[in-house]
Amino acid sequence: MVGRAYATGAARLRRELKAHAASAAAGQAAGTAPHLAWLADARWETLVTNSRAAVALTPWVGGEGWAVIKVATDGASSRDLVTEAQRIDQMRAEASLEPWWDFLPRVVAQRAGARGSFTLVASPSRLTALAALNAPGGSPDALLDGALEAMATLRRLSSRVVGIDDDLIRRTVAEPFELVGRSWPEMPHARADLAALERVSAALARGLSRRSAVVGWTHGDYWLDNVLVDPRSSRVVGVIDWGGSSPHGLVGTDPTLAVLAELGRRTGGDVSAAVARLVAVAAGGFSATEERSMADRLVEAWPPSQGLTWLQGVMLTWAAHAAHLVTKRSRSPLAPGHWVHRRFTPVVRALADEDLSLFEAPARP
Repeated sequence: MVGRAYATGAARLRRELKAHAASAAAGQAAGTAPHLAWLADARWETLVTNSRAAVALTPWVGGEGWAVIKVATDGASSRDLVTEAQRIDQMRAEASLEPWWDFLPRVVAQRAGARGSFTLVASPSRLTALAALNAPGGSPDALLDGALEAMATLRRLSSRVVGIDDDLIRRTVAEPFELVGRSWPEMPHARADLAALERVSAALARGLSRRSAVVGWTHGDYWLDNVLVDPRSSRVVGVIDWGGSSPHGLVGTDPTLAVLAELGRRTGGDVSAAVARLVAVAAGGFSATEERSMADRLVEAWPPSQGLTWLQGVMLTWAAHAAHLVTKRSRSPLAPGHWVHRRFTPVVRALADEDLSLFEAPARP
């Protein structure tokens, strides 16, 4: 079954690429046609495909690095590709970010049309930091810290301090929590779960009111599977998948998501389970070394002198991540409700019995 699905997806992608190549050759993008024609016949090292999009990866012919082709055939996925290419171009146009440009994919060709969209990018490596964990000599702490340092550099180049107003609270608290709440399924304890979610949202909003925050360029889905490393040195050489990026995001959310995802992986859970464990740390009820070391990294992502506590940062990151997952899942033909319940209940249940003043505590000066 997997082999058949792979073959079907590969054949569909090759047809799409050839159609895009023919269209490009006949229009104003003739320079991209040879790239697309070559990719249509290339031997792909990796192919990931579903009914709406496909991603293929192959070495550049006669050059270093890798060619990554993304093709989308439905409206939402096409918009994602267009947005990603626009964000990358926007970052490359900001002179202040020049020291960080080498971490960005290089968009070689991009097109949006009635058939869908494609983006062709050049990537310096195919090895993600997550995959490198399983390589000989792979050091989880070194890989995580390398990813955090890369994002810290972007933070230093792009960040600024702003006052938290009603609009920022709406975007970072009210809207994500409401989206997750609307997706909650009708199940036993659903009313209690939603009440807990609303209490946390309200407490977080109160805690953020009249504070300051650091905003700047954010990735939006930053974890080790979106970080590229050199296969010889494990040095971070690139960051991929910029479709959810923003020039006005809370800069602490990127390193926080990376920490949460890695803590979840190390403890046999996911991001939500990691959030529940860290809430216990903040409440003084958990003293495991793994959780404490991750909490120390989060303090660096949310310096108290800059306005917010690391626990507030964790909850803001979880809300954005949860809303992102719900939005992606809503495009699936499968109903998201039970999936939402399974993924997010650990956080809601962990918070139900906690003192919500944890989220209102003033940041230390």
